[in-house]
Amino acid sequence: MVTFATYLIAQTVNLREKIQDRIFGIISEAADELQVEAYVIGGYVRDIFLKRPSKDIDVVTVGSGIALAKLVRTCRSRFSRILERPS
Repeated sequence: MVTFATYLIAQTVNLREKIQDRIFGIISEAADELQVEAYVIGGYVRDIFLKRPSKDIDVVTVGSGIALAKLVRTCRSRFSRILERPS
Protein backbone atom coordinates (compact mmCIF):
# COMPACT_ATOMS: atom_id res chain seq x y z
CA MET A 1 0.00 0.00 0.00
CA VAL A 2 1.33 3.45 -0.93
CA THR A 3 0.87 6.08 1.76
CA PHE A 4 0.29 9.73 1.03
CA ALA A 5 3.75 10.56 2.40
CA THR A 6 5.37 7.99 0.10
CA TYR A 7 3.45 9.47 -2.83
CA LEU A 8 4.65 12.99 -1.97
CA ILE A 9 8.24 11.87 -1.66
CA ALA A 10 8.06 10.06 -5.00
CA GLN A 11 6.64 13.18 -6.65
CA THR A 12 9.22 15.55 -5.18
CA VAL A 13 11.91 17.24 -7.18
CA ASN A 14 15.52 16.62 -6.29
CA LEU A 15 15.91 17.84 -2.68
CA ARG A 16 19.57 18.75 -3.22
CA GLU A 17 18.43 21.27 -5.79
CA LYS A 18 16.22 22.96 -3.19
CA ILE A 19 18.99 23.39 -0.61
CA GLN A 20 21.64 24.92 -2.85
CA ASP A 21 20.89 28.47 -1.67
CA ARG A 22 23.86 29.90 0.22
CA ILE A 23 21.78 30.46 3.37
CA PHE A 24 21.72 26.71 3.98
CA GLY A 25 25.51 26.62 3.85
CA ILE A 26 25.67 29.51 6.30
CA ILE A 27 23.23 27.80 8.69
CA SER A 28 25.19 24.56 8.39
CA GLU A 29 28.50 26.33 9.04
CA ALA A 30 27.09 28.09 12.11
CA ALA A 31 25.58 24.87 13.49
CA ASP A 32 28.87 23.04 12.96
CA GLU A 33 30.78 25.80 14.74
CA LEU A 34 28.39 25.57 17.71
CA GLN A 35 28.41 21.76 17.50
CA VAL A 36 24.60 21.58 17.39
CA GLU A 37 22.12 19.97 15.05
CA ALA A 38 19.86 22.22 12.96
CA TYR A 39 16.91 21.19 10.83
CA VAL A 40 14.79 23.00 8.25
CA ILE A 41 11.14 22.53 9.19
CA GLY A 42 7.68 23.90 8.48
CA GLY A 43 6.30 25.57 5.39
CA TYR A 44 9.55 25.48 3.41
CA VAL A 45 9.66 21.70 3.63
CA ARG A 46 5.93 21.42 2.87
CA ASP A 47 6.33 23.67 -0.17
CA ILE A 48 9.13 21.48 -1.54
CA PHE A 49 6.77 18.52 -1.50
CA LEU A 50 3.96 20.56 -3.02
CA LYS A 51 6.36 22.01 -5.63
CA ARG A 52 5.53 25.56 -4.62
CA PRO A 53 7.97 28.47 -4.32
CA SER A 54 8.87 29.48 -0.79
CA LYS A 55 11.23 31.97 0.79
CA ASP A 56 10.20 31.52 4.42
CA ILE A 57 12.67 29.16 6.07
CA ASP A 58 12.06 27.86 9.60
CA VAL A 59 14.97 26.25 11.42
CA VAL A 60 14.93 24.33 14.69
CA THR A 61 18.10 23.50 16.58
CA VAL A 62 18.99 21.06 19.30
CA GLY A 63 20.69 23.74 21.35
CA SER A 64 20.37 27.50 21.70
CA GLY A 65 18.32 29.00 18.91
CA ILE A 66 19.46 32.48 19.95
CA ALA A 67 23.14 31.51 19.74
CA LEU A 68 22.58 29.92 16.32
CA ALA A 69 20.71 33.00 15.03
CA LYS A 70 23.47 35.33 16.22
CA LEU A 71 26.16 33.21 14.61
CA VAL A 72 24.18 32.91 11.35
CA ARG A 73 23.96 36.71 11.29
CA THR A 74 27.73 36.99 11.86
CA CYS A 75 28.55 34.34 9.25
CA ARG A 76 26.14 35.92 6.78
CA SER A 77 27.72 39.36 7.07
CA ARG A 78 31.19 37.85 6.81
CA PHE A 79 30.10 35.96 3.69
CA SER A 80 28.51 39.10 2.20
CA ARG A 81 31.69 41.12 2.72
CA ILE A 82 33.71 38.45 0.92
CA LEU A 83 31.30 38.53 -2.03
CA GLU A 84 31.33 42.34 -2.20
CA ARG A 85 35.13 42.67 -2.32
CA PRO A 86 36.44 43.85 -5.68
CA SER A 87 38.57 41.34 -7.56
